[in-house]
Amino acid sequence: MAMQSTPLQRPLAVMMRRTLRAISPDTTLLEAAKLMRDTRVGALLVHEAGHYRGIVSESDLVRKGMAESCPAQETLVRAVMSSPLL
Repeated sequence: MAMQSTPLQRPLAVMMRRTLRAISPDTTLLEAAKLMRDTRVGALLVHEAGHYRGIVSESDLVRKGMAESCPAQETLVRAVMSSPLL
């Protein structure tokens, strides 16, 4: 009888995604939120001119976007992203 593995029994490397998702700093918060939802990730790297400029997370969207009443369809990721990357 095959035993089913639960998330706690699987190695972390198996559960991690290897594909990094990146967006432009000129992407709207609404587009970023939809991409996070559709790709099931909690953060996106911000890429511009061949370099990673920062990261935008679900927390950034909520704390810096929604909590400040920023219109998601007009506000750009560059306004709420965390930067620089270390």
